[in-house]
Amino acid sequence: MDYIVPPINLKGRFKLKAPLDKLINTNVVYKVVKISSIKSLLDELIDVKKLVFEDQGLKEADYVYALENDIPIVTLETEGGATLDIPANYISYMPHISGKLFTNKAIIINLGFIPDELDVKFVLDDLKDYIKGTLGIESVLSIEEISGKRLVSYQDYDKYEANRTSNITNKKTCRGKLELLNNTLKAYKEKLKILIQKVENC
Repeated sequence: MDYIVPPINLKGRFKLKAPLDKLINTNVVYKVVKISSIKSLLDELIDVKKLVFEDQGLKEADYVYALENDIPIVTLETEGGATLDIPANYISYMPHISGKLFTNKAIIINLGFIPDELDVKFVLDDLKDYIKGTLGIESVLSIEEISGKRLVSYQDYDKYEANRTSNITNKKTCRGKLELLNNTLKAYKEKLKILIQKVENC
């Protein structure tokens, strides 16, 4: 037997083999509500060959094979009540019977080459709070250097910095507000410096 029959009440996401794979939404949760033999369905005068096989894109040979090998028909139901009757040998993936699979996952954010003096540590707290607030997960965040250094001319640095600061749209954090105030203060200092020079040259 090259298939596994899911138990009644098993709930989760399923995948099917072609050509039945288009019948199921892999993002929807289904529940196994019934498992029937083809012979029992025929006894109930249900046209299994047409309804379960031919109407869903399978051939007569598939029906004959299932009948001769006593392959059960699995009824899957969505929370909304929609059902699918699938020959068990066409289920390619089902939830684990004994529990849920967990995987250690990481979100990798590559900032590219940035100035050494640019402090990005404050972002960790905002990211940590965002992840917890949206996913409910306590995460562990760190900053790592993943490649070597690159020397950037002062002219290119000024262009980079002007572009970087203009892209900042989140001013809600304390750090964002502080940076905005510092940039404003810097602009006023430059203007004041120019005014002082004009006064001294009078």
